[in-house]
Amino acid sequence: MRVVIVTFERGAAMSRQTVHGVVGTVAMIILIALTCAQLQQSPMIRLREAVAELKAYQAELRRGTPIPRRLWDALDHADRYELLSLDPDVSDTDEPPLFHHFHILGRTDVTDADRRRLNNALDAGVRGNSGAVAACFQPRHGIRVTTGETTTDFVICFHCLHISVYRDDERLEGMLTTESPEPTFDAILQQHNVALSPKSR
Repeated sequence: MRVVIVTFERGAAMSRQTVHGVVGTVAMIILIALTCAQLQQSPMIRLREAVAELKAYQAELRRGTPIPRRLWDALDHADRYELLSLDPDVSDTDEPPLFHHFHILGRTDVTDADRRRLNNALDAGVRGNSGAVAACFQPRHGIRVTTGETTTDFVICFHCLHISVYRDDERLEGMLTTESPEPTFDAILQQHNVALSPKSR
């Protein structure tokens, strides 16, 4: 049994650490009792608060690993948000238009409502991946978001379950995803009459 200990300190944020079994249970009781004595508050009140925080933390863990905060902020607060359809084969020329070595079949600016759909779908895909990835990279989708003079690009392969990320052409750590966001991405591209690459390729 794993127990997440939630501790409280006067004027400080909550802190958590994970311990296991009976030791964890006893440690939780002792920590809560000591903290309640320091704060001169009812142990039952503090216990209820600790249990509520523990449940919220466990629920967050069950949701999986989210999109990293700085990348989520780029998606959520972009001045301009573009969705791209890509040819999954690496281009053998430098002839534009290219998106990180992949030919662009079409692109469209995304409205606020569709941004939320795309972001939520992508976040669910990233959270849903448990470590699976294929040994290939044939991206058919891309996102380019711009805030001020900063551009962040997401080159997305739902077949291979991998996302390459670039900020101002500097490659960042990528992410894994599931296939689940692909229908949402395809639907929005089709709404704007953007051609899709055949999935059989």
